[in-house]
Amino acid sequence: MENFGELSESSAWAWEGFSDAGIDEFELDSGTNNGSNAATESAPMNLEPPPETEYYDTYQQLLVAVNNWALKQGYAITSKRTLKSKRGKGELYKIYLQCDRGGRQKDRSNGIRSCASRRIDCPFDAVAKKDADLWSLKIRDPEHNHPPFLSALAHPVHRKMDKETRNEVRNLSRQPIKPREITAYIRLNAPDQRLTRRDVYNERVRLRREQLGKYTPTQALLHEFQRRGITHTPLFETSPTVGEQNIDQRLCGLFFTFPWCEKMWASHPEVLLIDATYKTNRFRMPLVQFTGVSNLHTNFNIGFCFINSEDENAYVWTIQRLSDLISARGGQPPQVIVTDNEDGLKNACDTVFPDAQQILCTWHIDKNVLGRARKTWITNDSEEDGKTAQEFMGHWRNVARSKTLVEFRDNWAILEGQYAEQVELINYLKAEYLPLRHQWVDFWADQAMNYGTR
Repeated sequence: MENFGELSESSAWAWEGFSDAGIDEFELDSGTNNGSNAATESAPMNLEPPPETEYYDTYQQLLVAVNNWALKQGYAITSKRTLKSKRGKGELYKIYLQCDRGGRQKDRSNGIRSCASRRIDCPFDAVAKKDADLWSLKIRDPEHNHPPFLSALAHPVHRKMDKETRNEVRNLSRQPIKPREITAYIRLNAPDQRLTRRDVYNERVRLRREQLGKYTPTQALLHEFQRRGITHTPLFETSPTVGEQNIDQRLCGLFFTFPWCEKMWASHPEVLLIDATYKTNRFRMPLVQFTGVSNLHTNFNIGFCFINSEDENAYVWTIQRLSDLISARGGQPPQVIVTDNEDGLKNACDTVFPDAQQILCTWHIDKNVLGRARKTWITNDSEEDGKTAQEFMGHWRNVARSKTLVEFRDNWAILEGQYAEQVELINYLKAEYLPLRHQWVDFWADQAMNYGTR
């Protein structure tokens, strides 16, 4: 591991003249030939077959030996068919071998996508036979219809990881390290190992399957919550199947929190911030995050909830789980709730916490207003010091920070007067945010204790 931190950008992408991108391209071009160039490769190629004079104790030794020979010649050998004895324990006694480019790939596509394969019906044929407890090789057809490969990386047979490398890949996969960085590290520290990024991906998939065991990913998560005693509430959507089959349950909501979060929420229940993030996980389920604010103006997590939709009913179920958590611990409901201007979320807050004051997040407001300003901004060429959208945002923030009703009216009048030419932008503010001024202007928002949260 000591060399991992020393990887440079060039070493992470280049190795012995190959780049990760180049390897991927080579595998697609040379390793997935669908026979389109069979006409140019139909002539026999001068690729020497493995010697037939050696004997081996096991079939595995024979296969390693013949592939070591094939590697130097520029091809690879795989098993095609095996035969077992019908007597005794049914021991393996004969194995038919072929070039890994032998045979034809059956096209299972439905016409939308073409089915590619490295197989081009190479005629090379051999048989490994066991006789008197020793294995020997017999070449039946030594010819090939393709040139030697340019790189052994294009053939999975020559990319087998040894046990030590496999364990190293698995240990690195348990850390927040990208597959391309793992590939570069292995190449740097074990140059004799032929490895591509796809091999790392495949090993990570095998590791994940082993970790899941008999569970699906959702079942494994719920099992881990139960094992660790983590507070959680799943919501399943049941859909009856045809006939007398079992009912299929699909997870459409999962609320969870941790003991430390529950403790902090019980100590500081006054302010609740709710925000939903989108497209941040592989399941594309919105993640609703509940955050609290302490009297030291520090933020802490209260809980989290995955939901499968962004409608009011889903938000009501989510916030109700938070209310249940308060009731279970004998806590107090929040006095102030900070959200963005999403109607479904705001209505859900009114349903579950009707006595809480709702205020709008000024960060979301500023982001929306700035985006609209840049979209609709009208430049007046007659002005020497042209007004900009950023200067407009400064006046807009003065409106939001007004501490008195008079100050609010004055700041709004200044904004409306100085930017009278921005008709579309001013009309947008009047329609979208001015009717909700009691939820984002300091004069109204500060009437409840919110620790300065906006």
